[in-house]
Amino acid sequence: MARLGDIPNRDIVSKFKGSIDFYVWGGRSGHGIPVARKWPSRRLSPPSQAELDSQQVLRYAMNHLGTMPAVLRQGLSEMAGGTSLGARDIWIRCYVNGATL
Repeated sequence: MARLGDIPNRDIVSKFKGSIDFYVWGGRSGHGIPVARKWPSRRLSPPSQAELDSQQVLRYAMNHLGTMPAVLRQGLSEMAGGTSLGARDIWIRCYVNGATL
């Protein structure tokens, strides 16, 4: 990742499309740091069994977030209020760490 003084103009960004990713890192209120990074490339090796297991746990948790009652989703949103996390982040942390709401 390279820190930039400012995001380049649209013409420059278009020339590097698919090879360099320009974005503002951090700061939801538009006060983040302009950065650039190499565009992600494909993996050369297959994922390990531990990665596959983690993906399965996260997939299960995310599928159940959508079926969760509205009152619980509202509670997650309230828990996330005032933090840099979203309701989905709180849910994943609770699910993975075994916490109860």
